[in-house]
Amino acid sequence: KFNRSSEKYHITVRSYLDYDNMSENSYADAITKLNNDLTSSNCPDILDLSGLNLNQLASKGIIEDLNGYLDKSSALNRSDFLENVLDAYTIDGKLMTIPAHFYLQTIVGKKSDLGDKEGWTLQEMVDYADAHPEAELFDGESLLSKDLTIDPVSEGGYQILIYHTHASEGYADSKSGEVMDTVRGPGEALAEYLRGYGYTVYHDMTAYDRKDGKDNRNQAYSTARPQIEAFLEEHPEVQVVIDLHRDGGAKRVATVNGKKTAQVMLFNGLCRNASGPIDYLENKNLSGNLAFSLQTNLVGRVLYPDLMFRIYLKNYRYNQHFRERCMLIELGTDQNTVKEAYNAMEPLAQILDTVLRGQ
Repeated sequence: KFNRSSEKYHITVRSYLDYDNMSENSYADAITKLNNDLTSSNCPDILDLSGLNLNQLASKGIIEDLNGYLDKSSALNRSDFLENVLDAYTIDGKLMTIPAHFYLQTIVGKKSDLGDKEGWTLQEMVDYADAHPEAELFDGESLLSKDLTIDPVSEGGYQILIYHTHASEGYADSKSGEVMDTVRGPGEALAEYLRGYGYTVYHDMTAYDRKDGKDNRNQAYSTARPQIEAFLEEHPEVQVVIDLHRDGGAKRVATVNGKKTAQVMLFNGLCRNASGPIDYLENKNLSGNLAFSLQTNLVGRVLYPDLMFRIYLKNYRYNQHFRERCMLIELGTDQNTVKEAYNAMEPLAQILDTVLRGQ
């Protein structure tokens, strides 16, 4: 549309990666091609810096200082941005890129406990935790030291169950009626990757969010519960239960192994509200659930720093009481593509394998 309306400028989009024909060396080859173009007359005018080493590019002296452009822009104002965010992308006084977004991970607490202070230092947080040893739910040392390794099972048994409370959740380009374009497709891919690591996996493809051909989303957890309980009663050897979902909201994407990949958010129900524990939502496995999420998130941040989005905590139980190693995963959002969702499954399987082997 822009090219048709402009007589002075013409935009050509150049991708250094062919996402439909990826190989082991694709990402390294793409970086080599980009570096060659950056030092030649074939250099792109505008770069998407996602997944690139900004400091390395800046050291080449080829990135234009965007301070002047931002100051003269009629569409953007410096006041639109947080100063410290712009500072993070400023090297040697030059603004290397204008960030499209950022996010913060925070910890919140009751005002009655924390007072009116707007922020804490790390030491103040540690001192508070030391002064409240009864707050065991989020005892980081206990959660990180918990042994989550799993045992082998006899022939015909399963170590891992994967299912989908909201199995009908799809992505921006999902084809109507195509089951493998919903979260069930990436779920099967995850099962296959885990089987490749030697685990025995059962993948339940049941759409618990549909009942009698109608939408059952609001009752899906209640519908799924007896079915999952019956399966676990039949297969008590199952040690890991994964409920794979897709979130809503803005697109969450990272570049992992050279591929555009949906980010992974882990989700934990705390079985409590502002008044304290919710009596009718007992979960003796809550500490194990939290340990499983925390260890998985941290291992993921080491192996694939951009893949893990955050751990989201909410009031209720979400059927995470079935096992100690119960995990609810939000795989991208409705704005991600099917391919981006599939691309997350191989690194996620490696992360889970690392945690479950205690490596």
